[in-house]
Amino acid sequence: MILEVWEVHTLYCPYCGGAVPSNAYYCPYCGKPLSKLYAERLTSPSALIYLFPDHFLPPLGFMHFIFGEKGFKSPTSNISVNERNAAIMMVATSLIWLRENQLVSMSLSEESTFGGLMKFPAVIVNKIVSNSFEDGSLEDVILNKILMEDKPVSVYNITRKVLDLRGLWGIFGLPSGSSFILKLVETYLARKGFIRVESSIFSKKVIADEDRISGFRRDLEGVKTLLLNFRRTNALLFQRIIENIDRGLYSKLPIIWLVLLIFIALVTFLRVRLP
Repeated sequence: MILEVWEVHTLYCPYCGGAVPSNAYYCPYCGKPLSKLYAERLTSPSALIYLFPDHFLPPLGFMHFIFGEKGFKSPTSNISVNERNAAIMMVATSLIWLRENQLVSMSLSEESTFGGLMKFPAVIVNKIVSNSFEDGSLEDVILNKILMEDKPVSVYNITRKVLDLRGLWGIFGLPSGSSFILKLVETYLARKGFIRVESSIFSKKVIADEDRISGFRRDLEGVKTLLLNFRRTNALLFQRIIENIDRGLYSKLPIIWLVLLIFIALVTFLRVRLP
C-alpha cells in the first residue's frame, strides 16, 4: 500500500495551521485530533500528479503543439505534458489509491448502452466505507460526493458524474472535461496554500510554494510504487480503468454542439431541397 512507503514529513493542522509531523494523531498546538488517513498522507495522489506531471507522463514535443494537442505545464518544472492524459492519470490514480486503502472495491464487468445494442468493458466500483478526509481533493470528491454505499458505479459513470459538477456551463463544454478535472485539483492545492494562481484575461500562471512542497518530492516514489505495483499485478484492470475514464471524457460532449450540428444539417437539407 502507498501509505507503507511514505516517510514522515511536516504537515499543517487543518484547524489551526500549525506545523505537525505526518505521523501525529493530535495537533501539538490546538490539541485537535488528526485522522490517521490525513496524518499519513502529505497530500492527495492526484495533487502530486498535478505538481509533478512530467514524472508520470512524457513531455510534449514541438510536433505535438503543431498538431494541436493541448498542453498542461508543470508548476514545478515548466515542462508541458498532454492535458487530457494528465486528467486521466489523476482520476485513475485517485481510484487506485482509494482501492489500495480499502475504501472502495473494483471488479471487471460489462456496460450496455442504447438499450443493450452496444456493450463495453467496464470497471465497477463499490464504496466500502465513507471517510472523514473532506478536504476538497479529487479523492474526496469521488468518495464522498460521487460514490454511495450499496450503489455500484462504473468508472465511466464516475467520470461523467465528476464532469457534471461543472453545472450549467457543462452544457456549453466550459471548461473542457480535462480542464475541469485539473481545475478541481488546482483549487484544492490553492486552498491548501501549496500553489498561487495568477490569472489575467489572456494567460494564467501557477506558482508553487517551493518551501511547502519541497518535501513532496519524496512522495513521488510512493505514488510511482503504487501505480507500478497495481499495473503489474492488475494489468487488465488498469487498462480498463484508463479506457473507461477516456470514454467518459469523450461522452460528455456539450449538448449545445449536438443541437448546433443538427440545426446546420437541417438548414443545409432545406436549402438543397427548396427550389
